[in-house]
Amino acid sequence: MAKGSFYQHWPSRTDYVRALHVRFHDQLEESIATAMADMPPGRDRLEAGMKAYLDGCLADAATKALLVQSRTEAGLGDLVAARNESAANLLLRDLVALGWSRPEPIAALLVAAVAEIALLELAAGKPDRVLRNGLLRLATGDRG
Repeated sequence: MAKGSFYQHWPSRTDYVRALHVRFHDQLEESIATAMADMPPGRDRLEAGMKAYLDGCLADAATKALLVQSRTEAGLGDLVAARNESAANLLLRDLVALGWSRPEPIAALLVAAVAEIALLELAAGKPDRVLRNGLLRLATGDRG
């Protein structure tokens, strides 16, 4: 797209990146909601949500750049914080069902860990079953 055309659609580069971020995460949230729908809170629902997020990131070739940029782009901080809070809130019922009495910090840490796994998987170009299972074991208290 020519620079002149670009600025007819978005006032700035930051506005464009924000629009990409919103579109990508809206689609991802829809996939996660579908994966978790009609499942009772607990391990299986938590795993389905994590899998939907990670698989959704791997399915989009441009995701790595967007995820990396979201960590460094000052104009995305509010969007990233809001998405992370929303994702953490989605996990609270699952963590309570798994026995966590104060699930809020655990949910926030899970969201951060899943985002990190997404970056590692994107670099490898494939799912990392060991990391996915390890994070699920941490969340569920499985020491086996």
